[in-house]
Amino acid sequence: MTSLRGNLDTVDLANILQMLQMNQSEGTLFIASRDGRKAIYFAPDGVSTLSRSRHRNGILGRILVRQGLVTEEQLDDAVRRQAAGSGRLIGQVLVEQGLVRRENIEDALRVQIEEEIYDLFITHDAQFEFVEGPIPAEFNEGGDVNRIAINVNSVIMEAAQRIDEWAWICEIVPDMREIYRYTGVNVELEDPIFEEPVAGRVLAVIDGRRDVEDLIDASFVGRFDACKVLALLLQGEALEPVPPDVLRREADAAVAEGDNRATIKFLARLVELRSDAPDTHRQLAEAYESQCELERAAFHYRVYAEVRVDAG
Repeated sequence: MTSLRGNLDTVDLANILQMLQMNQSEGTLFIASRDGRKAIYFAPDGVSTLSRSRHRNGILGRILVRQGLVTEEQLDDAVRRQAAGSGRLIGQVLVEQGLVRRENIEDALRVQIEEEIYDLFITHDAQFEFVEGPIPAEFNEGGDVNRIAINVNSVIMEAAQRIDEWAWICEIVPDMREIYRYTGVNVELEDPIFEEPVAGRVLAVIDGRRDVEDLIDASFVGRFDACKVLALLLQGEALEPVPPDVLRREADAAVAEGDNRATIKFLARLVELRSDAPDTHRQLAEAYESQCELERAAFHYRVYAEVRVDAG
């Protein structure tokens, strides 16, 4: 196969996947975007997503928790055993502990691969390149890669539906850093939200302090499904963004507690909403500095200094 490369904004990812499956060539499709670099490995016996870090195991564990096959505590224990042991994959550890069966791991891997491919369909300004040959050495240091046979055409059909829904979701949930709280409006049992199998997990972690990224992490639900639940709640007026005065109170409490991560979250949101006083930038700079994020700290120190200079 000749070299295949381009930008996903100008080339249809569905056509690329169909062509690669039809040709049955062994090779790796690399996709690089602002969110990082992903790789999909194609082989005659199946498709897999590749990663150089343990984050991939983390995704698999999250899926098993979401499916109710293991608890968060059991997953944490397995991760500790993995870190202290022979470098086995997290699925192997869980099977050896008798918590799940091998077929459970295969099903979860299939979900993982499909979800990671779905995410690529809603990724913008991404460069792709297909490289023929076996798994690149950079991904093959940790042992065998699990390959799961998936129906690429079914994945493409589901992805097409998700693209349409994602455009609607992004209109209602436009920012992953937004923080939502309940309004007190009751949601009827007949509401479409209760047709979503993961709705309960998302509902349980909305607390007026977590932003969307935190909600995704705490609920163990994928980005698309979690944001869809939030969009349905917002559409039904059961949720609202936390207002600036409450964000300020939360920020002050986080500063008093020395919680730099929470301080950054609340103050950064105030800055984005343009509800910030000069001292907000100073506090934000100090929080970033304490986290060794010096470039961001310098930016906010500079903004604070410029405001002070302008004020004489």
